[in-house]
Amino acid sequence: VWLVVQLQMQPQVPYVQGFERAAATVAAVAPPSSNVLVSARRDGNFIYDLRTQEKRRDIGVRRADKLLVEIRIMRELGVRERDLNQQQILDTLDKQHVETVVYQQGYLADLPSIRNLEALLEHSGNYVRVGVVPMVGKTDPSERQLIIYRRQRPTASS
Repeated sequence: VWLVVQLQMQPQVPYVQGFERAAATVAAVAPPSSNVLVSARRDGNFIYDLRTQEKRRDIGVRRADKLLVEIRIMRELGVRERDLNQQQILDTLDKQHVETVVYQQGYLADLPSIRNLEALLEHSGNYVRVGVVPMVGKTDPSERQLIIYRRQRPTASS
């Protein structure tokens, strides 16, 4: 009986749904041997779920909070902005062979490089939306959805 009481007194483990579906979408649309950029508060959840996609072990992961800005473990411990414009971000993503992006709107959106990433994804014509995955669970109000983009390159006839 005491064990049951102790278990009920423990705080609930936060749980967020959506990352598994985002990983499955990436596995379905990412080109072979390419990388995915993830920009989300709980990016570790996405990385774990992508690794469970047994048939797509060829997909690598790049984290926006490491590639576009410098963040220590959590934001409260410090962030350094790299002040990258859209072209610099596009060049960086191409150099890193990033063909797919998982983006959580609002995450680090006060930082210029992240705002420029969002503008690049939404307005440049270099990326096309291939999926939107709702986030459900014990989330902050800003954690509503994950948007998945795929790099769109000019065709030979363009």
